[in-house]
Amino acid sequence: MPRCLTSRTHLLGIAALALTAFWGCGDNGSSETPDREPIVLEVSAHEYYFLAAETITAGPTTLLFKNEGQEDHEMALVQLDGVSTEEFHGRWHQEGLVSALESTNERAYLEAIGPGETGQMEADLEDGEYVFICQTPTPDGTPHGDKGMTKVLTVTSE
Repeated sequence: MPRCLTSRTHLLGIAALALTAFWGCGDNGSSETPDREPIVLEVSAHEYYFLAAETITAGPTTLLFKNEGQEDHEMALVQLDGVSTEEFHGRWHQEGLVSALESTNERAYLEAIGPGETGQMEADLEDGEYVFICQTPTPDGTPHGDKGMTKVLTVTSE
């Protein structure tokens, strides 16, 4: 069963392809959103892209992840911290993912799952810009994110 975590340090390990680490669960997010039922956000993985809503409301969120591709896929969700999505992607392509991740806060992670499998986790998302990333390697060793497997998510207060 996939596990969740919220430590940016662990996502940096993914960028270095330390994909065999075991990760604990936690939630470092906080929200001033009144108590409410979680929003359900369905995210599907394909070769080499994510399908999901582009905008959701801040607060408790259930992430339902389904691998609809032919390869294994993971899902990391990072919140951009003081940079635009264009700056994040530019830094990634110029300096590498580890450098780009210095301007993010990891909010959620689901370990790689096989074709047809599903995973679920809870996160409390604050207003801001987020990016889904898959760094599972292809058979030739290229991380999926380097093939464009990212997706921007905007979280708003209303």
